[in-house]
Parts: sequence; C-alpha cells; structure tokens
Amino acid sequence: MLLEEIKEYTQNKTGTSKINYLGKWNGYDVYEPYEFNEQSAQISGGYPSFILVNGNNIQYYCGIQSLDIASKFFDEDGQLINNYGKFN
Repeated sequence: MLLEEIKEYTQNKTGTSKINYLGKWNGYDVYEPYEFNEQSAQISGGYPSFILVNGNNIQYYCGIQSLDIASKFFDEDGQLINNYGKFN
C-alpha cells in the first residue's frame, strides 16, 4: 500500500494525515497518527491509536486493544524505545 493511501485513510479515521512509522508488530507495519485534534481525541477515548498495514489490508486500532501495540514501541513514560519511529 502506498504511503499516500495510508495518509488518506488516517485522515478519514482521525482527522490528520500526519503519521509516524513505528516498525513491525505481528506482521503489520505500524503507524501512529501524531497530530491530534478534537475529532481524534473523541475517537480514541484517550487511548493510543495506530494504523496497521499488511499488504492491502489496513486497520485502525484504538482503545484497550491498542495497549499491546503501544507496549512494543513506547516505555512507561510514553517515550519511543529502541530507536523506533520515522516521521512521514
């Protein structure tokens, strides 16, 4: 899937097209929307949100299920670990 398609999907789901590529998780490329607004805050309910991409399959994750993903890429203070992250 092209980066522009991922950004468009993210824009439709969260209200922003700004994403940060974090790395791989369970066979998916993981992106994090990184500019939040009122729309994205209401959708996520305060939980981290991620865009997962595997081939042409794209999914939006937020809520309690997103905590497993967050624990791979962020420490308990919310800082990126292991040099993950590439802003797009």
